Amino acid sequence: MPPAMQRRMIATLSMLMGVHLIAADLPASSACDDGISASASISDSLDSPFFHESKSSLNWWMVEGGDGKLEDTLDGEIGPDDLVRIEHTANCTSTHQGEHLMEFGDAVRDGDRLRLSLHGGMPAYASSLSLTIDPSLVFRCDFSSGDPVRTGRLQWKITKKELQLRSRNLEPGQRLYGWISVTFEETDGAGERRTYKIEGYIKPVIQHKPA
Repeated sequence: MPPAMQRRMIATLSMLMGVHLIAADLPASSACDDGISASASISDSLDSPFFHESKSSLNWWMVEGGDGKLEDTLDGEIGPDDLVRIEHTANCTSTHQGEHLMEFGDAVRDGDRLRLSLHGGMPAYASSLSLTIDPSLVFRCDFSSGDPVRTGRLQWKITKKELQLRSRNLEPGQRLYGWISVTFEETDGAGERRTYKIEGYIKPVIQHKPA
């Protein structure tokens, strides 16, 4: 694929991803239905080799060529922000659009609730899973995807979910160690249904909500 066409495709995917991530923050307009009432369980013995690893990578639009040189596939210009390495705070496997890793998790304290977002695999896999966790540990899931291949409006329904946390402490500055498993059904504009699953470990540091 010519570089110019590749950049246009990536830019389109980026735009679609941004639109769906914004929509995930607006439950009233969400295309995902989570009617399951469930609470996170606490297990202070929860552990995984992932919790003790340290791994990071550049943003997905930074690509290393065969000659070892980096390329910014969005605008072609490499700035300081493009060279910042992002910590891998999730180790989850998603089967949506094809099995792939979701290696990034963001946790933000919003009032008395915690908002968690999992993503990864861009530009090939433009999807995210969001969770809202109440002080009582009741949690709600919201999946979104900017799939450029499928046509028609996509809708999702959570059919099974489980969340385990090492601690009840959901204060900013704390690292959130957990394990999550979410199964959901996707229906396209033609009424065709498929079932997918996202499962794995998370360890993001909880942030304050930006002012």
